[in-house]
Amino acid sequence: MKTTLTVLFLIAMLISTTQTFRHVYVKWIESTDSALDEFKNEVESDIAEAKSLEELVVLYRKAQNDVESYESDSSNPEIERRFRRDTEPYEAEIKIKKEIEAREYDENQLYKLWFYWSCGLLSVFIGVFTFQRINVWLGLSGIIVGFSEMLCWTSPLFHNRLLSQQFEYLLNYKLLFSLTTWILLIILWLLIEKKSLLTQNG
Repeated sequence: MKTTLTVLFLIAMLISTTQTFRHVYVKWIESTDSALDEFKNEVESDIAEAKSLEELVVLYRKAQNDVESYESDSSNPEIERRFRRDTEPYEAEIKIKKEIEAREYDENQLYKLWFYWSCGLLSVFIGVFTFQRINVWLGLSGIIVGFSEMLCWTSPLFHNRLLSQQFEYLLNYKLLFSLTTWILLIILWLLIEKKSLLTQNG
């Protein structure tokens, strides 16, 4: 039992620590500046300046209106779909739509993070109670499931786009939950050592 728990604890600590370091790096150290920033076109600058999804929706509505106006004028040449990504007014519409979808994805991930990390925390509490009062292996399985869930949902964020408000929120909570998971691991291990539960149970 002691060997099993020691190995699991070390693995969990390794994952939790490296993930926390990664979040710290992305939040405070990683550079978001680029030599290409000065070459952004008007649409790219507007997207970068938009703080909320509502602002992006306004931009997207304008871009859609521009597309409709272009298509309603029969004197304008028809642009093949494969070339629209690099041709106005379609280029602006596509870029804004892509950014909206990316930010909505980050918002959805934040909701999932809250839900699944909380489920993991609950599983850990139930596992600790079961470990002490009911059955050692049943309780251990609950603890393992709980920390696995918490570590999975605090996994590092890898990105190659601008740091939007939605991305910042997701990063902040990932860092908070990752640090909390790390602290809980240490507290649980110290309690186990202090109460000699490993010796008592196996």
